[in-house]
This record gives sequence, structure tokens and C-alpha cells, in this order.
Amino acid sequence: YCAVNAVKYSEEKYVGLLYDLTDHIQAEAEINARQILMERITSNIPKTYISIIEKDYTVSFSAGKEFQNRNLDPESFKGLSVEEGFGVHADTVRKNYSRTFNGEEMDFDLIIDNQFQEYHTVPLYDPDNTIPQILVVVKDVTERKSIELRLQQMEKLESIGNLAGGIAHDFNNLLGGIFGFIEMAREESHNT
Repeated sequence: YCAVNAVKYSEEKYVGLLYDLTDHIQAEAEINARQILMERITSNIPKTYISIIEKDYTVSFSAGKEFQNRNLDPESFKGLSVEEGFGVHADTVRKNYSRTFNGEEMDFDLIIDNQFQEYHTVPLYDPDNTIPQILVVVKDVTERKSIELRLQQMEKLESIGNLAGGIAHDFNNLLGGIFGFIEMAREESHNT
């Protein structure tokens, strides 16, 4: 691949420059292929949202299969601030994002629109070791949390059942003693 620039030097002569663009075209094709692969990956991970957050706490990229499942356009999140995207949860999100911009990977949970979401944030380092962006991976764990809550309720009911069984057993032992004394008293009243 090449590009040519030519300038008329005189009536019969031209000066031309030839630029070899092979490396540039190949690098561009490689970048495009990587971008397509990244979009395919992020668009096919089930129950997941992926976002890139800039240093000013705005979204520069969003993708994920969960956007489709919830009939949301990932492009509509581009440019949104933490406050615009998270409303009442903005302080929690900003605090965790801030820690990630300081180099910490963070994990936290939120409930948004009746959806349990697990957040994992990762700093994206530049070659000079600065962190201009962070990666945010959000997983919809509503189904798992629902099962966990049901299991916790079952465990509570089992504990209450065990407690009630223990109380009933102790009460039965007390009643057994009382009935025993009543029977002894009856026998003594028949013997006298």
C-alpha cells in the first residue's frame, strides 16, 4: 500500500513523493480486528455490563449482553456522569471508583431497579503508570441472590423449628413430671 503526491516542477517535469503505507494499513486492520473482537466478547458475556470510566467519572464505553436483555442502548450511557447514571447510589459508586483510580481493585454490590448487581472495578494503567481510566464489570446476580435469600429464610425456619421442638420437648418433660406427681397423688388418695 502506498500514497503518491506529485507536484508539477516545470512544463515537462514533476516531482513526486511515494509513501509506503503498508505498515500503517496493517496496524489499522489489526486495531479494527481487536476492536471487533472486544465488542464480540463484551456483547456475549451473559448477565454482564462492561464500562470504561474516565478520570472525570463519566462513561466513555459500555457494552454487554445484559443491555440487550433489559432493552437498553449501551451508547445512551456514553458521557453520563456517576450522578446521572446512579442517582441515589452515586456517593457509593464514586467512593469505590475513586479508590480504583488510586490503584485498588474494588468489589461492591448495589440493588438497582430490583436487580442485584455485583461490581468489580479494575484500574487501567497507562505505560507511565498513571490511571486515566478504570474498567467496571457489573454482573446481574439477581437469580443467585434470590436463591440465597430463600435458603436463608429456610435456615431461619429450620432454626425456629428446632427451637420450637426443643421447647416442646422440655415442656413435655415438665408435663411428664407433673402427670407423674398427679398419678402418685391419685394412688395415694386411693390407698388412704
